[in-house]
Amino acid sequence: MRPLFLRYIIALGVVTAFAGCDRSAGKGEQDTVSAMLSPEDPDTSLGGPSLSDAHLLAIFDASSAADSSMAALAVTKGSAAVRDVARRMLADHHAMRVEIATLAKRMGVTPDLPPGDTYSAEAGQALQRLTATPQGRDFDKGYVDREIDAHLDMLEIATEAMGIAGDAELKQFVQLTAPAIERHLDVVQALQKQLM
Repeated sequence: MRPLFLRYIIALGVVTAFAGCDRSAGKGEQDTVSAMLSPEDPDTSLGGPSLSDAHLLAIFDASSAADSSMAALAVTKGSAAVRDVARRMLADHHAMRVEIATLAKRMGVTPDLPPGDTYSAEAGQALQRLTATPQGRDFDKGYVDREIDAHLDMLEIATEAMGIAGDAELKQFVQLTAPAIERHLDVVQALQKQLM
């Protein structure tokens, strides 16, 4: 299964070369958005004309909103270890969404998902699947696996966003956000090992 954020990018048409790839395939291959994009075709990279600062803000916000929803569910259905991580995710992603709203206001920009967005619908479907998953090991695994995929995707997006963000404050936000995403990824990867 492809991670939600990568499917989001594919749906936008900005990473058409990525359509046949899967995280589990190609052990040893470089697994970054940059490595899979065609540098000759600006429409197949995040750096193409398709994404503005408003789009980037909206992408970070949509991802944070999805993580917040998943965490809110995990707080009620997860094991004790999952609930602890989910509480942290919920607080951190809420704070990030507040920061995004404040930054957008300072920039005078309204976050706006790119045309053809399907990420929000796909995130909603993932939430429905997780909601339907019975409490216990399957729920914990589903939540943790989704969080790992989402945070790996956001690290890739943050890397690409640094090169295409036009506003200096947005670049600084992305630069400061990337280590937070890495910390979240470390936490959920450690939790995944604990649950095995």
